[in-house]
Amino acid sequence: MLDSARQTGKFATPYLRNVNVRWHSFDFTDVKSMDIRPEERGRFTATRGDLLLTEGGEIGRAAVWDRDDNLGIQKTIHRIRPLAGTSGKYLAFAFEHMSLHGYLDDFATGVTIRHLTQQNLREVPIALPPLAEQQRIVLAAEEGLTSLERGASLVRTSTLRSHQLARRILGTLSAHR
Repeated sequence: MLDSARQTGKFATPYLRNVNVRWHSFDFTDVKSMDIRPEERGRFTATRGDLLLTEGGEIGRAAVWDRDDNLGIQKTIHRIRPLAGTSGKYLAFAFEHMSLHGYLDDFATGVTIRHLTQQNLREVPIALPPLAEQQRIVLAAEEGLTSLERGASLVRTSTLRSHQLARRILGTLSAHR
């Protein structure tokens, strides 16, 4: 895809790389462009609802593409189109659980940089409860993450305030010497 001889700029399309896929979100601070010909767009673009999953590095890192614009994807990202009755967000949380607990390691190849090939990805077993249960699991996980984010924000604010107070106290002590 990135063969410099094939990059003319005529079909320049922004595309996501492995580093752009975060857990449950995307980082758009450094998005590159490459030519994706019209006949290749169906194969190399993400559309709303696709689960994008990293192949290498931190294997299994996943997020659901929830935007209307169709961005290109590098071949180091697996694009999974959930079937009817399957929640992409549920799959993202399932892959996060498997990644964090080392379950994907059995399916990875390579020694230095691990990879989850498409062939091996197809072998990964995934518990798939009914859609209503998937949605309850996603809701509970998202509520838990929101609580954690609120707690982390409070810790940051408290730390900042304690540093400011310490500086004021030290400043007052220095002024009285």
